[in-house]
Amino acid sequence: MKRISVDIGGTFTDCLVAWDGDYVQAKALTTHHNLAQGFNEALDHACATLNLRRNDVLREVDSVRYATTLGTNALIERRGPQVGVIVTAGFEATIPLSRGRGYGEGLDELAKNDMSSGTRPDPLVPQTLIRSVRERVDYSGTVLMDLSPEDVRQALRALVDAGAEALVQAQPRVEQRAVANTRTAAAHIDGGDRWPVEDHRGDTGCQPGIIGVTDPDARDIGEKVFHDAFR
Repeated sequence: MKRISVDIGGTFTDCLVAWDGDYVQAKALTTHHNLAQGFNEALDHACATLNLRRNDVLREVDSVRYATTLGTNALIERRGPQVGVIVTAGFEATIPLSRGRGYGEGLDELAKNDMSSGTRPDPLVPQTLIRSVRERVDYSGTVLMDLSPEDVRQALRALVDAGAEALVQAQPRVEQRAVANTRTAAAHIDGGDRWPVEDHRGDTGCQPGIIGVTDPDARDIGEKVFHDAFR
């Protein structure tokens, strides 16, 4: 087996190389300006222990496994982009309300029942970055009120004016039209994910909008890492 496993953290980049029965661990500082640099430095340390050249290892490797906590860190520390959300009209308070249970998540039963002392965590998306569009679909998926493209454009413009840097759409039907209008109404905004707004997973649906922009794309890192090996 010839495998490289790399975990890019906020401070260190850890590397484990499994090579024909040998297992070598190595570590380097994470280089936030170019994550591939820290990746390669950690890999160089491992290759030196194995007495191998990095480019030879990259040419012969069976698989490269990549993991990172950068997105998770950004989510916990609230360092991600300002996420804007487009929801169906009438559901603008879904995220801030958090099913009425937001104050008790993660607490023991005694603390959950002490509602007078309960405090709510700040929502991932504030009310000021939530906009709605008029549309309706019934329980069977039948369209009762069609979505207006102009509604989508207005919502996008309002979100951009409010400071949104990433976008989450609350309904699958909204997504295609929102993305289609993004280039004209909000050229710099990043596309996010979509989620069923009636469900309680509103915060979960907003997370890709934060992590998707903050968390590095594995393909981008891969291109930089393998560039020298195959040129």
